[in-house]
Amino acid sequence: MQRMATNLLVFYLLSGAAYGSGGQIEHITLDIPDSRTEVKVEDGRFYRLSSATTTIEIEGRWLGIYRWILSARDTSRVSARLINERWEPVEGTARSLPDRPILKIHSSQIWGRTWVVLLDLYPWRISNGRVEVLKGGRVEVTIRHRAEDPVVESVGLPFPDSRITNRILVQAGPSIGPLLRRPGEVIPVDGSWLKIPIREDGLYHLATGYLADAGLPAGDLDPTTLRLFAPTSLGRPLPDQVGAPLQDNLVEVPVHIRGEGDGLLDEGDDILFYAQGPRGLKLVGDDLTFIQNPYTNEAYVWLHIPAADGGAAAERMIRGPTFVSATKIVATGRNLYRHEVDVFNGFHSGPVWHQAAIKKGGSFTISLPATGLSSDMTAYLKVKLRGGNETGYHQVALTLNQTPLLTSSTWTAHADITLAPDPDAVKGAVEAGSNVIVLNNTTTNPDPQEKVWLDWVELDYGLDLTADEDALAFP
Repeated sequence: MQRMATNLLVFYLLSGAAYGSGGQIEHITLDIPDSRTEVKVEDGRFYRLSSATTTIEIEGRWLGIYRWILSARDTSRVSARLINERWEPVEGTARSLPDRPILKIHSSQIWGRTWVVLLDLYPWRISNGRVEVLKGGRVEVTIRHRAEDPVVESVGLPFPDSRITNRILVQAGPSIGPLLRRPGEVIPVDGSWLKIPIREDGLYHLATGYLADAGLPAGDLDPTTLRLFAPTSLGRPLPDQVGAPLQDNLVEVPVHIRGEGDGLLDEGDDILFYAQGPRGLKLVGDDLTFIQNPYTNEAYVWLHIPAADGGAAAERMIRGPTFVSATKIVATGRNLYRHEVDVFNGFHSGPVWHQAAIKKGGSFTISLPATGLSSDMTAYLKVKLRGGNETGYHQVALTLNQTPLLTSSTWTAHADITLAPDPDAVKGAVEAGSNVIVLNNTTTNPDPQEKVWLDWVELDYGLDLTADEDALAFP
C-alpha cells in the first residue's frame, strides 16, 4: 500500500467528501452568470453594485449533509430556496432525526481573510410517518452585496470537494456516521474480509497485487462488488465517558476503482480511497479541532470480498466523488501542520504520551513543511512540553530557521507548557518549503534527572491556492 497524501491540506480537501452513510452524488452543476453582477473600481478595489444568483442542481441520493460556503458579509445577505424537489421514501427506522428546516443559513465568520456564510441542506424529512430522502431538485441561492462592500474576487477554503468560481465557493460533503439503519443490507455476512491498517489521514492506493499477496483471487473478482467499510468513529478514538452511546455498526467508505469498466480486476487496476488514521483534524460543529487517540498508532478499514458461491452480491452503495473543473483564480486559505508521535509514556500509566525527552544541555530538531506559503498572512508556531522531573525548574529556548523566537521559557515540576512565540516573529522566520525548528534545554537546574518531554509541534500559516482551468494546483 502506498500513501499518496502527505499534507494535512489533503485531509481538508477530501475527508468530508469521502465518508457518507449511503447514496451517491451523481453531479452538482453551477451556473453563476457574470452578467447579473455589475462591478466598478474605486481606489484600486472592486465594489459590487447588485446581487448575484446561482442555481445548484442536485441529482442522486445522499444520506448526508450538503454544505455550501458562500462569500458574504453576514447571514442577512444570503437567501436560498429549494425548488423542483423530488423525494423518495426509504426503508428503515429513523434514528434521531432532528426537527430542523431542510435549508439552514448560519455561521457568519472569517475564513482566511474573507467573510463567509454557511448554507446547509439536510436532504431528508419525515412525511406521513415515513422517512424520505431528497432524490433531486435545485437550490437557488442569492447573495446581496451593498455598494460599499469590497468584492472578494477569489476565496480559498480548506474543505472537501471544493467548487471554485469567481463569485462563490461551493463545497458539498456528507455528515459523519449513518443516518438510517437498514438491517441485513448495510453489513454483508458472507465472503472474506481484508483488514487494512491506516496510520495517517490520506488518499490510499491499493494495487491488485496487494490482494494477490493476501491470497485472494484478484483476477476472478468482480470489482463492482468490492466494498470498503470503516467503524463509525472513522479511525478516531471512541468516546471514553461512562454511559456515552456507542454505535455498533460500520459505515461504507467510497472507493474509486481505476480500470473496473471491463468488469475485471486486472493487473494494473487499483483501488483508491480516503481513510483517517488515529489522529488528525476533526470538524466539530463549525470548528476544526485536533483529535489524538492515545491507545493506538493504527486505525483499520475492512475490504469486503463476496463469496464466490454466495449468490448475487450487492454493488457498492457509494462511489468516490467526481470533481468539477474550476475557473482560473488565485485563492487564499490557511494550512495547519501538526507533528505528534506517541513514543513513550513518562508516567508508565494513563493516556499522556510524548515523542522525545530533551535532557539538560540537549536539543531536539524537527523539520516541518510549509508548501504554498503566503508571505502576506500571519503565521503561528506552537510547541507543547511537559516537565520530565519533579524537582527544580525547566528552561528551554526555541529557534525557527536559526531565528531565535524564545530565549528563555521556564516552568516547574511535571506541569504542562505550550510555547507560542509572537506571530509576527514567526511570520518573519517561516520559509516556503522546509522549516527547521530547534528546542534547546538551557536549564541550570542541578538535578541530574533534569529533562523535558516533547508532546507536539504545530505550524499554522497562510496558504496560496491556485486553480487553472481543470487543473487544481494545491500543495
